Amino acid sequence: MPNHFHGIIGIDENSHSFITGKKVNLGNLISAFKKVSLKKVKTYIGDGSTIKKNNVNDNLTKENNVGKGADSTEHILNQYGTFWQKSFYDHIIRNEADLYRMQEYILNNPINWEIDSLNPKNLKTY
Repeated sequence: MPNHFHGIIGIDENSHSFITGKKVNLGNLISAFKKVSLKKVKTYIGDGSTIKKNNVNDNLTKENNVGKGADSTEHILNQYGTFWQKSFYDHIIRNEADLYRMQEYILNNPINWEIDSLNPKNLKTY
């Protein structure tokens, strides 16, 4: 899905951070993921004031009209208010049947983009 993603994360009672040694907390894990990934996206796209000199970023910035002013990275990243929403939905998978159901949902979810109300093709203009 272009506007969100799904994943399955395995955390058990013995899971500890490699960095801090503390027990893994899902909220902290997601928070760290959001911070690191946003930084990576901003680095990849650029800060909007310069176009990076490699072909991948040249092509990306040209396609998205990244430059000074209204078409900056922040504008692109924040077109829906924020890059990451504040919360997330979690579900504890308790058995094999539930795991299979979640895997099927994740695999089939991109099909729904065609009918999603946030798909730009489906946005109504008044």
